[in-house]
Amino acid sequence: MLKKTLVTLTTMALLMPLTLQANFGDVSQNHPYRDSINELTKLGCISGYADGTFKPDNIINRAETLKLILTCINLPGIYTEETFQIPAGASYILNGQEVTLEQDSELKIKVPFNPSTYPDLEFTDLNQAAWYVDVLKEGLVREVITGYADNTIKAERTVNKGEFFTMLFRVVPQDLRNVDLSADIANDALIGQWFTESLGFAVQNNIIDVDAENNIHPFRELNRGQVAHFINVYRKWLSPRLADSNNNISTNTAISTTDINPTETAQNNQSATTNNSQIGFTQEGKASFMGKGIAGNRTASGDTYDPEARTAAHPSIAFGQLVRVTNTADGRFVCVRINDRGPNQEIHPDRVIDLSYRAFDEIANISQGIINVKIEVIESGNCVI
Repeated sequence: MLKKTLVTLTTMALLMPLTLQANFGDVSQNHPYRDSINELTKLGCISGYADGTFKPDNIINRAETLKLILTCINLPGIYTEETFQIPAGASYILNGQEVTLEQDSELKIKVPFNPSTYPDLEFTDLNQAAWYVDVLKEGLVREVITGYADNTIKAERTVNKGEFFTMLFRVVPQDLRNVDLSADIANDALIGQWFTESLGFAVQNNIIDVDAENNIHPFRELNRGQVAHFINVYRKWLSPRLADSNNNISTNTAISTTDINPTETAQNNQSATTNNSQIGFTQEGKASFMGKGIAGNRTASGDTYDPEARTAAHPSIAFGQLVRVTNTADGRFVCVRINDRGPNQEIHPDRVIDLSYRAFDEIANISQGIINVKIEVIESGNCVI
């Protein structure tokens, strides 16, 4: 009996650290995000600091947020496809059987993504020795984050609610991205803003709530505890839906990096094909233009800025989409292709689009600088650029 008791106590002692590892000294029993922090810790996707704390109230930055999204959410695998030329007479093992090639052949092998073999990132503000470089590489390949038009990545910049849910929305399986944008999401999240769709998804699926004044505070900075909590709520929302779809949706489809240009990916490379769901979208506000002085700079889509091309920057309209921009003062219009992100909504909340130098000049006098416009997403062929 004594021996059995000792064995039981020894077993409990071995198990105890696994049970207690989620109990951080600064996450009290009544902390609002304790349960989420503990659940993610037990999953092994988050950890605390060497002093036994989690620092849940510390403001979180882009790199830290990205790591939590990539490690705590079950995402599809990433692979590169490598091709090998195999001469006739060579053999290989397939399903346990040796196969000999009768003629010269091409063998394609899928190789798991390895950040160490991925090209170096060339952002001007990136410390190549930083702990998060590999995290950024994966995030850029998955298009969870993007670079900026000035060739920076701002990895250590704090994250606000709008940006976090935009990042999170990018990993939602395509089949589950159902958002009703027929009305404003909240008083401070209006239709057409860069964060509206992602916050609309979060509100409509009960991942977050609007407050009593019908505000959502998209520019409010988030802390570590809040991000952990939102990720955990999303995981619980996602799990039964994956089960219902028999794991047959895009979450379980591997991502290929074979055709990804690392430079373009680092600059927010998104599909240049038409997004039919956006056709008919209209918006009114102010437009400015991008000067000739930045000619040759890389845009967020990976293009280089040509002031003589009819292009524009918009916070959310898909790259490659055609947009008719009308000067509401006199009815003159120009058609442009979206290839960049902007204007900065925090600095210029009333601006809806930044036109290339030529596009602005065709509908207004350059000396005006800013004009009132109406923009409309149109089908290819309905306007000449």
